[in-house]
Amino acid sequence: MDENLIIVKGDYFQHGSAACINAKLKFYASGLIFVELDNNTSFSINKDEISITNRLGSLPRELTLPNNDLIVIESDSLVDSWLSDGKRDISFFERSPKAVIASIMLVPLAFYFVFAIAIPAMAIAFAPAVPEWVVKQTTQQSMSILERTSLEPSKIDENLQNELKTEWQSLLYEMKLDHQDFTILFRDSDTFGANAFALPDGTIVFTDDLLKLVNYDKDILTAIFVHEVGHVEQHHSIRLIAQSIATSVAISYFFGDISGIFEVFIGTASTITSNQYTQEAEWEADNFALEKLQQTGRNPLDFAAGMQKFSELAPEMSDELQILLSSHPLTEDRIQNALDFSESNLDDLTLYIQNK
Repeated sequence: MDENLIIVKGDYFQHGSAACINAKLKFYASGLIFVELDNNTSFSINKDEISITNRLGSLPRELTLPNNDLIVIESDSLVDSWLSDGKRDISFFERSPKAVIASIMLVPLAFYFVFAIAIPAMAIAFAPAVPEWVVKQTTQQSMSILERTSLEPSKIDENLQNELKTEWQSLLYEMKLDHQDFTILFRDSDTFGANAFALPDGTIVFTDDLLKLVNYDKDILTAIFVHEVGHVEQHHSIRLIAQSIATSVAISYFFGDISGIFEVFIGTASTITSNQYTQEAEWEADNFALEKLQQTGRNPLDFAAGMQKFSELAPEMSDELQILLSSHPLTEDRIQNALDFSESNLDDLTLYIQNK
């Protein structure tokens, strides 16, 4: 046999059909491929006219013809050398200790860059550009679900509700914000407990339990309200949605169809990543609230007093575990941040609360 001729067997698949036809291929040194099929047909084609998959371990090689027919052949050294014209291909990196060591170091760095830097940066840039109708539709769907499952009409005195709404609408005008349209709602909820949250379009919900927790203190409630305004003003909800979607897409792209314990691991990692994003957003909203309270002649210690009330509800767990699993920063850290901003200490806060 001519030493420049390589003969191999393969499987031939016509485009749009799952039927397999046995094939014999002859590779010539000139770059010509002669194909003989079991159905008594044959043809020749030049290597430059076909698309060839890179070598990956011992996986079969795929040759895609111009008409999208596919030929699958087993991988071996002679065939691989002929297909690559003797040039180094991607399979070289599988056998290179330096390349393996480099990948061990670079792959985690690449993941860190994607999930910790690129995706958050993308979300920050993307959030302000989201059309208003998308923001409103997202809020309407969210509120519809919450009203059906978790929220009930408020039992708080309507006069108090109206007083707070009037005061806060005046405060919104005073702060001169980019976002102008806010809706303030009071709801009763066993699910959310003592809580307040902001939706993307500026809807801010206070629960009855939160008002009870702070003994209906209007100053503390105002401080918490300004914190929620900070979430809206800085597009945190849309940013989190964008980050969540991008993270899911990235995980699917990098890891593909996975199952079992690895699937559990990915789910946990994604949850923790999302919580870290939320902690960052909480810090931004905290600082927004402290600055706006000071600018409008209010006392930033009201925010610290509110956090002090929340600390009474915090579950007993280690600080490290709280940081990892909580969607909010440590309450003690948030209190200290407010004290540092107002140039006060815990004794000042205690005295302030006692005098309210």
